[in-house]
Amino acid sequence: MTSIVAVGTFPPALQEDLDNARKWRTAYSFYSQRLTLRGQFLGIAVVVLSAVTGTAIFASIGESPTTWAKVTVGAASVLAVVLSSVQTYMNYPKRAAAADRARVGYQELYDDLRPLKEDFESGERADAKRLTLLDRKMRTLTENSPNLSDRVWDRAQRRRSRSPRPG
Repeated sequence: MTSIVAVGTFPPALQEDLDNARKWRTAYSFYSQRLTLRGQFLGIAVVVLSAVTGTAIFASIGESPTTWAKVTVGAASVLAVVLSSVQTYMNYPKRAAAADRARVGYQELYDDLRPLKEDFESGERADAKRLTLLDRKMRTLTENSPNLSDRVWDRAQRRRSRSPRPG
């Protein structure tokens, strides 16, 4: 037997969950894109500096380059190593993938809550099991999603408010 939780209007707590799922989806989408771009930028910088350094060293074989050229190539080489280390430490691809998994999870939660809202508004029954599963899904997402800084959250919400899209 199905236990009836409510019929009629969509409860404010569930509306808040629906709104939050959309907001979190947007924030994690923004965060994933941001991390991906940072990783690509850092990777490109490392490749360019390494290529320039290697080419400069190879080109200087048989010549006696000036002191400033040696210092410049040496600094570029050190910078390439430092950027490569930062790239490894920051692990942008892994962090972007975690943010993208959170985005997908919040999209799924949103997709689960939309029909529930339609059911409520059409007067259909909502059983406790369905609500419990949704609550569990939300808690799991909250626990397993990467942390977002306030700055990332605020920027994502500003971006969302500038280009409102349904769903």
